[in-house]
Amino acid sequence: MDRQELRFKVIGLLCAIEQKVSDIYAVYAQKIPEHKDFWLELSGEEVDHVEMIRELGACAAFGRVDYDGEKFNVGELESTLAWLEGLYQDAQKTSPAMEGALVVSIKIERTIAESNCYQAFIPRIPGTSDFLDNMANALREHAERVEDLLSEVTKDLVIQKASKEDWKYIAEKIDKYALDGEDVRWQDFFAIKSGGRILAFGRVIDRKDYFEIGSLGVDYYHRAKGVGSKMLSFLTEEAGRLDPDKEIYGVTHRTGFIENAGFREVEDPPAELVDKKNNKCLHPEKIHIMKFVKRAES
Repeated sequence: MDRQELRFKVIGLLCAIEQKVSDIYAVYAQKIPEHKDFWLELSGEEVDHVEMIRELGACAAFGRVDYDGEKFNVGELESTLAWLEGLYQDAQKTSPAMEGALVVSIKIERTIAESNCYQAFIPRIPGTSDFLDNMANALREHAERVEDLLSEVTKDLVIQKASKEDWKYIAEKIDKYALDGEDVRWQDFFAIKSGGRILAFGRVIDRKDYFEIGSLGVDYYHRAKGVGSKMLSFLTEEAGRLDPDKEIYGVTHRTGFIENAGFREVEDPPAELVDKKNNKCLHPEKIHIMKFVKRAES
């Protein structure tokens, strides 16, 4: 395949990808009528993206932009299109909850944005770079709008005891996120769920003399949205309810996150936690042992 054929193949794939995203959002508009306008607006904007890409193809035909095939693998576009087709088929067969649809949408927008496929197009005349920047900005803007709505939809989520059916997901994420997997039982976990999907989970570990907040995990697409903080706050309150006289600790590399919940690093943590940090944690030099304190004392 020569350079020109490759360029037009990429343009065709990009158009197909944006059109398929539009089709997915159109299905969501049908299946989630209470948010129909939101999904129809996104779907229409994806069609606008198709037209923008066709305009990019015209620029390429007239030599206004060039394409560097070494900067991007066409096979990745083909894989993305096949993945989107699968999502489209799933959307048609199921009745997605709004939260689940938003999570899928974020994954779609991030996948396309993070592929950096438009960076393979090289402007050859002034002004063309603005067009490419507009496409990149449109992708980011879509993701931000969906993330904002997801935060709104999930702000009133309820925390409940994890069920036996939740365990497969929790166990997989404990392994994937390299969380504390020692002596874990599904009965000990709490979870934040929406539309049948687990957004976050964690447990309170009774160490006899103190409590440890452990195995706290947050779904990748719900991070930085307050879900993890909600889970941590609940677990801290649960520990206080079990025994208000016991101290509460956390072992983490995310000091900022846990400090916002009222934890502070201490110089004399329990020996058991020091041993855990040094001998059972990956990269112990990055791990901190934090104790929950009353906010008035912090």
